[in-house]
Amino acid sequence: DQFVATSCQEFVGREAVLAQLTRLVLGAESAAGQRGVCVVGPPGSGKSALFAELCRRLRSSNVLLLAYAAGIGPRGGEVDAVLHRFCFELAGALGIPDPSEQIRGRDELREAFATLLVRASAERRVVCLIDALNQLERTPSGMHSTWILDRWPENARLIATAIPGSESEGLLVRRPWMGSLTLDP
Repeated sequence: DQFVATSCQEFVGREAVLAQLTRLVLGAESAAGQRGVCVVGPPGSGKSALFAELCRRLRSSNVLLLAYAAGIGPRGGEVDAVLHRFCFELAGALGIPDPSEQIRGRDELREAFATLLVRASAERRVVCLIDALNQLERTPSGMHSTWILDRWPENARLIATAIPGSESEGLLVRRPWMGSLTLDP
């Protein structure tokens, strides 16, 4: 919350990009079945500020917003931390105990996340925002985004930011429901 508040405090511009992302998040699925976008840009191009401003704007909408900034905090770059946090928030929104509390294996965490995401998105739009995929752990899972589901629920959206490289490419290669958007400096 503090990161979002400080990162978008003096945010200006990027209205066309924000409008495009907001349409994807709040609108119906595109004709091409697009359910997500990876915003790709060089360091310093404003990806994190865009992430923060989009978070701020979506908080007043009727979506279940799951936001995660990978470069923040001591465990920020751990894939398991992302999955645990998203499971915790999804379970809370569903009013059920968090099944991920006792799970330590990544495959089981990924499965718990998938189950909760499907269940929550059956009730309302779920939006996952992830900033700085490239700052996740330097493991195959973190570097190639293999922890992100290949099949994404119809009523869920994913917006991620990354610098050009294996993280953005890994996210886009196996997921035909993902698009990309280049953020110029």
